[in-house]
Amino acid sequence: MKVFFRNSRGAGGPSFMAAMKEFRKKHNPEIMVIAETRTSEANAIRQLRKLRLHDRCICNHPEGRAGGIWLCWTDKVPISEPLFISKQAIHVLVSEPNPDQWLLSGVYASPQYLRRILLWEEFQNITGTHPDVVRKAWHNNSPMPSSWRLSLNLDRTAQELRRWNHTVVGNLDLNIDKALTRLQALQVEIDNASRANLAKLKEEPEVRKYYNECLLKK
Repeated sequence: MKVFFRNSRGAGGPSFMAAMKEFRKKHNPEIMVIAETRTSEANAIRQLRKLRLHDRCICNHPEGRAGGIWLCWTDKVPISEPLFISKQAIHVLVSEPNPDQWLLSGVYASPQYLRRILLWEEFQNITGTHPDVVRKAWHNNSPMPSSWRLSLNLDRTAQELRRWNHTVVGNLDLNIDKALTRLQALQVEIDNASRANLAKLKEEPEVRKYYNECLLKK
């Protein structure tokens, strides 16, 4: 089963519609969750009709221009009526071909601290009202592949960048400093050579004669 989640940061523009149509055509997910839609109820209905994303949708409309969640799915996916809908989340139970069910929560976490506290309390309430689903989820959890562990990958990336900065950029800065020092030394050598050649040039008879003529004209 393919589940797609996207924080759209606004689902009312033509660029969003074009991107979603292309994505659905290419990947065809059974469930799609679009968060931070920032669009009114009337506009949401128009957009969903134009997109024809899925057979069924639950819309949690934003407060003003903040928030908003769409949870859409095909008829092939057995989803019960929503367990709970709030301004920050939509919770539904999904049934796989086997008898087990699992909890799907489409979440838009508010940047406001007090609202996030309410969101955690909401999850605690879901845990209390559906303990079997939560217990099965923890009992039958499968280890995430190491390639999916974002925090671990970020740490490795940071280490690689620090090493690259030390070995490549550090050596580059050192080479630049050496080159600048060498250029300064060459400039000094050129200046000294020019003075020496000029002194030798003045000793040439023809040059000395011309030099004296110039002095007499003055």
